[in-house]
Amino acid sequence: MKQTKEIKKSGIISMIFGLLIIGFFFQNSIQIFFTPFNYFDEIVSLLFLGIYLIQILKEEKILSIDLIFFAISTFCIFWGLYGNHISHAQSNFVFVIADIVSTFRFIYIYMGLKTLFNLTLNKKLMYTQIFYWLGLVLKLYVSIVFAFAILNLFININMSFDTRFGLRSFAFVFGTPGLVINQMTYALIFFTTYKKIISKKVNFYIGITLIIILLTLRARALLLVVGYFGMYFATVWTRSRHMKIKALIGGATLTLLGYSQFRYYFLLSDLTPRRRFVDGAIQLMRTYKPFGSGFATFGSSAAAQSYSEIYNVLGFTYLRGMGPMDQLFLNDNYFPMIFGQLGIIGAIFFLVLLYLFARDFLRNYFMNRNATSRVISGFIILDIFLSSVQSSYLAHYSVVALIFIGLFCLNALKNKNEIVGR
Repeated sequence: MKQTKEIKKSGIISMIFGLLIIGFFFQNSIQIFFTPFNYFDEIVSLLFLGIYLIQILKEEKILSIDLIFFAISTFCIFWGLYGNHISHAQSNFVFVIADIVSTFRFIYIYMGLKTLFNLTLNKKLMYTQIFYWLGLVLKLYVSIVFAFAILNLFININMSFDTRFGLRSFAFVFGTPGLVINQMTYALIFFTTYKKIISKKVNFYIGITLIIILLTLRARALLLVVGYFGMYFATVWTRSRHMKIKALIGGATLTLLGYSQFRYYFLLSDLTPRRRFVDGAIQLMRTYKPFGSGFATFGSSAAAQSYSEIYNVLGFTYLRGMGPMDQLFLNDNYFPMIFGQLGIIGAIFFLVLLYLFARDFLRNYFMNRNATSRVISGFIILDIFLSSVQSSYLAHYSVVALIFIGLFCLNALKNKNEIVGR
């Protein structure tokens, strides 16, 4: 009887996690038809933060690094709120709260998920069953997307964003190639794990996923594909030794490949939106030193939705893609947003938080792990930081999906190895 209850409980937990993965994977599409789904990632992130806080109240064993995460993020929140008090640039507190959640949700879901997986949840999830039925869904979906991506090369099917190198870039139904890249990175992580969990080769699906990413014709897409193969070269195709040297070589390669784009957007032209955000952040740090202008005032989705007064002051109002009715580029930055809203001191604390997050992530899921786990964990960190250089990725709902799906896959691999090792 007890065993039957345990199986039923495991089935319910597994179904919930499977549905959450589906929700994250298709959030871009679902929220178009069901507007409240825009808040899916915020709700799930706050839910996992609540799980973490409950464990503290229960006096469960909490890792010191997680307490440091919580302390730094809380400090940054109060620091930014005082910036709001000084600048008076955002009067709607709802947008302020939304921006706070948006800024720190990546760390909240990481803390909560890690806490759950460190308890007994890992053994209650029916990983094989989840990967089997999710695999059927994602194989079909990626195949459909691939067919449209190839068709887009030869026929104008209104699924392109622009033309590069004489080819139409692929944006699928999202209108922007970045969302295609984000979604395909989840699929890439899933299929890479699927090979080990189900013990079936899915190289065809990994291949077409990589091709879809490349057909977006973005510099970020090329860097991610190179990074993915680089992870395989460093951990699977060669012995997992001299990792620091391999990391330096890989970092130098990615820097060389991406430098021209970085130079154009941030250093060369004063007319690009990203350069304007850099200049705007410098101005805000000087005007509201040392606190910055506060949350929902500069560079964030909340600042765009409420159209912050600061944009009028900085002269963004009449610029293409940066006006109140044309907001195409208002979220096209990340680190300028952090420095502008939190000032130099708050931004330094935030950068320390990012560093500690990356170090803890790699310690948990890269060091002393199998080759597949190293590929996935290294690729996730690469994706997060590479994407944040040229977009507001860490403040986007896609990063919550990446961390959720990524940690699920990494813990599936850990669980499989533990079972095999017994």
